[in-house]
Amino acid sequence: MSRLVVVSNRVLDLGKAARAGGVAVTLADIVRTREALWFGWNGEIKPPGELDTVGRKGRIATAPLSDIEYASYYVGYANSVLWPVFHNRLDLAQFEAHFFERFVDVNRRLTGLLQPMLRPDDVIWVHDYHLIPFAAELRKRGVGNPIGFFLHIPFPPWQTFMAVPEHKELARALAAYDLIGLQTTADVANLMNYMMSALHGRIVPDGRIRLFDQLVSVASFPIGIDPTNFAKAKRASDLVQARSSVSRVVGVDRLDYTKGLPHKFKAFGHPRRLSGPRASRGVGVNEAAWRAMAQALRS
Repeated sequence: MSRLVVVSNRVLDLGKAARAGGVAVTLADIVRTREALWFGWNGEIKPPGELDTVGRKGRIATAPLSDIEYASYYVGYANSVLWPVFHNRLDLAQFEAHFFERFVDVNRRLTGLLQPMLRPDDVIWVHDYHLIPFAAELRKRGVGNPIGFFLHIPFPPWQTFMAVPEHKELARALAAYDLIGLQTTADVANLMNYMMSALHGRIVPDGRIRLFDQLVSVASFPIGIDPTNFAKAKRASDLVQARSSVSRVVGVDRLDYTKGLPHKFKAFGHPRRLSGPRASRGVGVNEAAWRAMAQALRS
């Protein structure tokens, strides 16, 4: 089996990832169970002269950012432009001319650090909106490996995405991937509508879309937790009370406008109760998503 090279904005120690959330848990399970290399930002801010060193620890390879890169690439373009736009919140987007240039520069620098570690038969799997230009920068360096991209947040309606001044540059970057994975069929529809309505892309007989003289596949690969293992988790008696007279809701959320916190508080205060838990479908969905994307990349 080919080695899997996972690329994400943040990389965590495999021994600590289980206590983290979001993308880290999804990727850690994959990296632990197969021959893999996990590359990305280690969360550290270093002076400009200390940015070219890659830290290696087993299957993990990490690199730092400079304070300027952190401000413009991460806080700036990724979280002040793409995050609100992708969540259909144009009113919160902060469009600054220099953000995009730094965004591409960081992706270019990171690809230069990863390239020497690549093998000819590696399958490269890039994650999330921070790294949209990653494949395009690898292609410029002559990397011909199959490269997939997965977006862990929604893709907005095509008219919303067109509000980004650099939307065509982002689309050209997406066209450098062999496969683009999204969470839902609605996200797939939004991206395909954008590619066809705004950029005159067209679907070819095998189902791929031709965009900027490139052929790319777009599909939905839902990723989530393993509900069976979650249901079997041991309950701490001092934290959970099973008495029918006790009504308690525990939530762990980041204080972010996309998390719907006001709506959750309103729902908790509503007099009606849920009729019962809804059954989750399937198990091992992280592994299933990887298998589906890997098969799509090979075909």
